[in-house]
Amino acid sequence: MTPHDIMIGIRGVCLEDRGEVRRLLGDALRLPPEPGLRFHDTFPIPPDAPKWPDLLPDPNLEESNAAIEAGYTVCGDPEGCIKQIERFESYGVTQVALPLPYELPNETVFKILNNFGEYIIPYFDKESVHSTTRYPEASHATA
Repeated sequence: MTPHDIMIGIRGVCLEDRGEVRRLLGDALRLPPEPGLRFHDTFPIPPDAPKWPDLLPDPNLEESNAAIEAGYTVCGDPEGCIKQIERFESYGVTQVALPLPYELPNETVFKILNNFGEYIIPYFDKESVHSTTRYPEASHATA
């Protein structure tokens, strides 16, 4: 990474059927504060947060749509995911890490991986040589 790199880690689901993605938003894309509220005593806990071991309720469709619009997740069909990532790019983000929703069936996760590899990565990565090849080559050239 160079000093100007900015990375964001955000959960993402990219499927060709946008409606299917919206149906998967329950536990798979629980709104972001919960892990911090449940597992870290260093985060301030809002007074209305559920007490351990209770969970936040699954978001309804309106809340899920609001979370997507607010940028809490990258979620949708390939075109929609590209637009959402472009928004991060406009803020100066240079790297996006998209942890996979492990709660989903393997078949669905494989579809998500395929879509990110087939549509999203090629759209943003225009370099013909991958950085994991380029960086070692540059290192050896200066040694």
